[in-house]
Amino acid sequence: MCKQFSRILIAVAVFTFVGVVPAAHAQGVKIGVIDMLEIFQKTDKLQAISKQYKESLDKKNKELADKKQELNDKIEKLQVQRELMPKETYEKQKADLQSQIQNFGEYYQTEQKALDDKKTELLKPVLEELRGVVGEVAKAKGFSIIIKKEYVAFSEDSLDITSEVVTRMNAKK
Repeated sequence: MCKQFSRILIAVAVFTFVGVVPAAHAQGVKIGVIDMLEIFQKTDKLQAISKQYKESLDKKNKELADKKQELNDKIEKLQVQRELMPKETYEKQKADLQSQIQNFGEYYQTEQKALDDKKTELLKPVLEELRGVVGEVAKAKGFSIIIKKEYVAFSEDSLDITSEVVTRMNAKK
């Protein structure tokens, strides 16, 4: 059901775009393109945020891997000692271990959300600045609309404002 809805939504968007572009061109609307992947790869501020996020992610992943290994070691130890301990003791330790595993899963999800929230917080002001720079370049070049290059099958190089946006973003400190 969800896949079918997504396909319908995409089809409507494509048909709308196909209908809008010729109509926009007929009305003198000038459409430009921008390569967001290149923007993210070549803009100093976005690269710094990416590096900071990757460092945080690597640190958190190491911490989580260590905790996971600790739990795995406890599981192995309990399995080895299973035959040597009373059934009640085993069941109690098993339940305690299952609780620790569940807590680890919840902790993992909480930490992942915290990292995602931090990334969003770091990106928000830079993306707002980027939006402003894109608007400035678009106005200077007479564009009415800027579309992500990934959504366009073909465009002339003269319609691409990516390099000018990168230059302006990197000039801002």
